[in-house]
Amino acid sequence: MDRFTAAGMTPPDAADDITAVLLAADATDPRWGALSAYRLEWSLDVLSLISTALVERRGQRIRTPDVDAVAAALEAGATWMQIGQAIGSAPAVAHARYRPRL
Repeated sequence: MDRFTAAGMTPPDAADDITAVLLAADATDPRWGALSAYRLEWSLDVLSLISTALVERRGQRIRTPDVDAVAAALEAGATWMQIGQAIGSAPAVAHARYRPRL
């Protein structure tokens, strides 16, 4: 039995369960103990997917889903280098683009 099955997450609902647990980040949920190690990697994957899907609106300082994804990645311990890699840019570019909008 792996730690996910032990925490009560089984296919086919595992993907939805895992996403809900990672989004909630509830330390009192025993499933969080099984998944918390993946929080940083997951937040960077989400950022990469969102940044690829969004059209950049230059000059606008609006809070779009990519800004929330950057905030989540930073909260999970990501560096600006990791964020830059996730969105396909240099760390300085990522910092300049997102830091003023957080």
